[in-house]
Amino acid sequence: MTAAVINGSVEEPQCLTYLFGHPIAHSWSPLLHNTLYENARLPWRYQLFESTSISAFMSVLRNSKCMGSSVTMPHKINIIPHLDELTEEGREVGACNTIFIRVDSAGVRRYIGTNTDVIGIREAFVQNSPDIYQVSINATPSQCKDHHTGLTLPTRNAEAVQLW
Repeated sequence: MTAAVINGSVEEPQCLTYLFGHPIAHSWSPLLHNTLYENARLPWRYQLFESTSISAFMSVLRNSKCMGSSVTMPHKINIIPHLDELTEEGREVGACNTIFIRVDSAGVRRYIGTNTDVIGIREAFVQNSPDIYQVSINATPSQCKDHHTGLTLPTRNAEAVQLW
C-alpha cells in the first residue's frame, strides 16, 4: 500500500480507491485523483489494479479500507454479475464504469455499479443547452459487437438529440 501525502506529511491512507482494467499502466487517473485527495486534505489513495482477473479484483474491493473503484475495459460488462446492484444508468447502458459501496443498517457492505459517462453526457447538455429535453445515446461497446445499447436521458425540452 502506498502512503498518501497529506499537508506535506506522509500518512497511511485511511481509504483506498482503484482503477480496475487491463491495460491501464498509461492511465493518468492516479495523478488526477491523488492530487484532488491531497488538495482536499483527505488521507485517501487512488491506485491502479491492472488485471484480467475479476475474482482477484473483488478480493481487493472487499477490503474494509476500499471506498470504491473506477472500472475500464475489458471489465465494464463482465463485472456486472459480481455486483449486488446496478443504478438505473448502469442497467440502461448495460455497462459499469464506477463501483461505490453502501453499508446497510446491519453493517453489510453492498457493491453498487453505475455508469457515470451517461450522467456526464446528460449534464453537459443540461448545463449548456437548456432547451434540450432528451438525449438519446446508442452505442455498441467494442468488447461485445452483438450488444447494442440504447439510452434516452431526459433533460428539459421536447426536442431529442441523437448521439451515435
